[in-house]
Amino acid sequence: MIMSNKKDAYYFSHDSDAKDDPKCMLLIEELGLEGYGIFWVLVETLRQQKNFIYPLKLLSSLARKYNTTVVKMEVVVRNYDLFVVENDTFFFSCSLNKRMELMNNKREQAKLAGIKSGEARRNKKIEQKLNGRSTNVEQLNKSKVNKIKENIEALLSLSSLSSEELSRVNIQKLSLENATLKFIEKIGLQKTVDYAENHQDYLLKEILQ
Repeated sequence: MIMSNKKDAYYFSHDSDAKDDPKCMLLIEELGLEGYGIFWVLVETLRQQKNFIYPLKLLSSLARKYNTTVVKMEVVVRNYDLFVVENDTFFFSCSLNKRMELMNNKREQAKLAGIKSGEARRNKKIEQKLNGRSTNVEQLNKSKVNKIKENIEALLSLSSLSSEELSRVNIQKLSLENATLKFIEKIGLQKTVDYAENHQDYLLKEILQ
């Protein structure tokens, strides 16, 4: 199986009352909290896979890694209707797949919205220049904010790259503001791209400080 990049493994939605689902309640009743822990190890392992599926033949290795038995893992996979087993070869979680589809759709919508927003700002700047508006201190500050926002949009376009691909990006060729470059040097490109994707307001504030 091909593992997803580390950035993608940072998050997936998780209901706070998952333990109260009847399937999980039965799992806990029969296998205790160890069974519930095995369940989440399996879900998190699926999240790390490119297609969110995992081979049954690798359960033994997974069991050794997390100090349990392959028998217990197979029981959790097969006996509680928490996972789907296909062709007795691999398994997946319908719930996880639905959550990841929603998250990926939301991420794509955010990217498209960011592109449209950037185009609108650039068009407005061109219009202002054509109208011959004077540049005062307030406009300069606003221009700086807009440039940083454009930097954030440029960083957002890198969110689809893997960690390995990001490590090869030459940030000097991205035409970023000095403030943005200094921030990237401070915390790293990977984390800056994560902020651009999920916490744009915080990133803008931090760069402008």
